Amino acid sequence: MRKILLATTALIAVGGVSAASAIDISGSYEFAYTNADDGTADTGGNNNTSFANDALVKFSGSKTSDAGLTFGGHYSINHTGGVEDQGLTISGDFGTIMAGSTDGPVDGNDGFMNMSTYVETGHDTGNSTVNGSAAMSDNATQGKVGYSSPNISGFQLHVSMEDAGTASKADNVATLLTYEMAGLKVGYGQMESPQTAGTGADTSQSNWGFGYTYGDVNVRYSVGTDTTGGAGGAADTSKITTIDYGAHYSGIEGIGLYISVVKSEEKLAASANTGDQMDSTAVGLEYSVAPGVNLLLEQTASDFSDATAGGTNNDTLDTTFVGLSVSF
Repeated sequence: MRKILLATTALIAVGGVSAASAIDISGSYEFAYTNADDGTADTGGNNNTSFANDALVKFSGSKTSDAGLTFGGHYSINHTGGVEDQGLTISGDFGTIMAGSTDGPVDGNDGFMNMSTYVETGHDTGNSTVNGSAAMSDNATQGKVGYSSPNISGFQLHVSMEDAGTASKADNVATLLTYEMAGLKVGYGQMESPQTAGTGADTSQSNWGFGYTYGDVNVRYSVGTDTTGGAGGAADTSKITTIDYGAHYSGIEGIGLYISVVKSEEKLAASANTGDQMDSTAVGLEYSVAPGVNLLLEQTASDFSDATAGGTNNDTLDTTFVGLSVSF
C-alpha cells in the first residue's frame, strides 16, 4: 500500500476537519489458468481451458473530526475499467455506519463460519438447482446502507439494507448477530428479500454456524436455509438447505492448506425440484513466493443429482485453478 499526500489542503466542513489530504492506493493483479471439465465431449472449437486476468486498484482515505468521528471513503476500479465498489463509513464509539455500492456489513462479517466463501472457483455445476454456499445473498454493486455495533462483551450486531431501485421491490434487509470468546465465534443471521414485482413469492434466508481457531488450525461450519414463498399468499415453492464446512491450516511457513465441503439439497416435498442435491469438495494450496506475491493451486469437484423422475440434468464439474497474484 502506498500513501500519497496531495499538495493541496482540503477543508472539510464537517465536525471541524482541516488537514492535507492523504490517499492510500493499494491493489492487486492475478493471472490465472482454469481447466473446467463438465464431463461432456467438446465439439467444434469448444474446450475446457482458459486464461484470465483479475486486477483491482483501490483508492481510500479517512479523516477524524474534532468530535472524534472518523469519516472514511474508498473507490475501487477493476481490470475492465469499471467500478468494482465504492462507499463511505462513519465510525465512533457508537459503532460504524456505512453507505455505498459495496459489500454490506453482514456479508463482510459472516466469512468466519462459511468456508465456501474462501474458495476461488466456487461450488457449482451447470445444471444445479441448489446453492453453492450457506451464506446469505448480498449484491456488492447494489446501493445499500448498514450498521455495525461496537463489540460489547463479545457480542456484535450487523445490519444492512439494500435498495434495488425504482423498478424493483427486492430491497434486501439482512441482520447478523455474533458472539466471540477464546478463539470461538458463533453467529446467526437472517435475510428477507421481497419478490421483484411484489407478487409475494419472497425469499427468506437464514445462516447459523461457528468458526474456531486453535493455533494454526481454523475450522468453520454453518447451515443455511433458503426459502421461496408462493405468489399471492400460496404455499412455499422451495426450501433449500445447505451445509457448509471446512478447515484451513497455516502451520508451515509460507504455505496454507484448506478444504471446503458443501452439501446442498432441495428439502420441500412440494417443490418441482424436491430431492435435487449437490455435493462439492474443494482443496487448495497457497504458497507465498515473496512478500506480496502468492501462488494458489485449487481443485474443486462438484456433483449434481437431478431427483426428478426421468430427469436428465445430472452433471458434474471438476475445476483446476492455478493463479499467481501480486499485491501492492
